[in-house]
Amino acid sequence: SGAFDLVACNHVIEHIFETEHLVSELRRILKPGGICVLSTPNLSCWPNRIALLLGIQPFSVEVGTRHMHYGWPVFRERMRAWQPPGHIRCFTRAALEDMAREAGFAVAGVWRQERKWLYRNIALILTI
Repeated sequence: SGAFDLVACNHVIEHIFETEHLVSELRRILKPGGICVLSTPNLSCWPNRIALLLGIQPFSVEVGTRHMHYGWPVFRERMRAWQPPGHIRCFTRAALEDMAREAGFAVAGVWRQERKWLYRNIALILTI
């Protein structure tokens, strides 16, 4: 408890069943005044919004364990060899912020990991 000044949890939370427990543990191991960076794919990014409008499965939202290309005919051959990475949870920025606050974090900022309009990932900078 309270052992770390900095904790980075980069693209892990979307693979965890008990996400609230993970975020609570991140809070527990962080020193007062420490920083936690928590990142995950963004369910509400523009490419996913456009996909939904077209009736296509959003990126990073898997429907099975064998293929990643469901709903995207243009990607069938290109992505045939890829296996789903095992995402079992999906987050919007608001949902991730709510979960972090519920665990006792304050949201200090957002780190944009790619082009501003794309915003395919959410990276929150959290403090206690």
